[in-house]
Amino acid sequence: MNHVDLRELSVHATSPALTVFVSLQNERRRVDKVNAMYGQARAEFKKKYPQDWEKILVDVHVLLSHVDIEKDCLGVVLFLNKSLARAYPVAFEVQDTIFCGNHFLTRPLAHALNRLQRFWLLLLHNQTPYLFEGYDHTLSEVVHKHMTRTGEESFEVQEAAGKVCTMPTQQWGPQCRYASVQDYIKKIDAYLDHFFSTEDLPLVVVGSRSDLEKFEQYSTFHEKIIANHAIEGVFSTEALLKAVLPAVRRHAAKIVKQELKELAQAHKANLTAQGAEAVFKIVRSDRARLVCVERQLQESACEDLATASAKKGTDCGSLKKIDIIDEVLELCASKGIRVALLDKGVMAEYDGIAAILTD
Repeated sequence: MNHVDLRELSVHATSPALTVFVSLQNERRRVDKVNAMYGQARAEFKKKYPQDWEKILVDVHVLLSHVDIEKDCLGVVLFLNKSLARAYPVAFEVQDTIFCGNHFLTRPLAHALNRLQRFWLLLLHNQTPYLFEGYDHTLSEVVHKHMTRTGEESFEVQEAAGKVCTMPTQQWGPQCRYASVQDYIKKIDAYLDHFFSTEDLPLVVVGSRSDLEKFEQYSTFHEKIIANHAIEGVFSTEALLKAVLPAVRRHAAKIVKQELKELAQAHKANLTAQGAEAVFKIVRSDRARLVCVERQLQESACEDLATASAKKGTDCGSLKKIDIIDEVLELCASKGIRVALLDKGVMAEYDGIAAILTD
């Protein structure tokens, strides 16, 4: 699987663990770069954990066998311990980093993912569903045991007719592989359920008009759809992204407008906390139902575990130094609290971050 699953990494975070971030930006010999970084990481891990290093002995080519790092990614992250070995290509910049410790280093991933506008794109193509994780600048195909990899950079979509059918019709052709339309959609829903259970992102569905109509009619995920986009002919992934981005941005703007209205109403009713310190405390105590924060906001703070609070500053003494915004976002993810990511300046009157209280 190449979609970053922070929940899985948390569940399997046994000690000792090795994390390797490899930057591939402007890198021509990508596999060589990963191989070199991994070799250095294994040497450092062996030196620190001489009794355990063989337990995570995995060939780099095995790690990379289910991912494509030759295109559409700016880096790759490797996670290894005695119970897990994963390689994730990422569509955002990372810094070369090797971390050997009693847990995986996930903070840089969480930091980036929490600040990006993302969505799922489902492509219905020749009776096979393909899933992409969408960003503003690229589509990254999700590779998983439940999803078939296209291995293609362009797709040809045709209306179902005669011998060529992208979904089952009454005229069963030799390429049709499902007993009924409902059976096909049920199979897709089973795939989607796995990914929505890890991240509930907006859904865009692309395919022929007949495919889109049937999916919306029979899928249990029809309420998650923010846009359907009908296509016919040959499309590249770049063209698909360009075609759906306007709908994704309109949806994002609509949601932001709703969330800001909700925040203003709660503020009038004295049901908000604003500023990083206050929001941190409210989220920690499970009293927030929505956190609104400027996308690139960062604030250093000192965490006091004894009082479950944090104070802005950099001279922390014996206290733990944290990025309080990262902490808030990770707490929200673990507690299922909604987060609204907003542009710089939008939250100025709230010191960049605010929470709506549950009561």
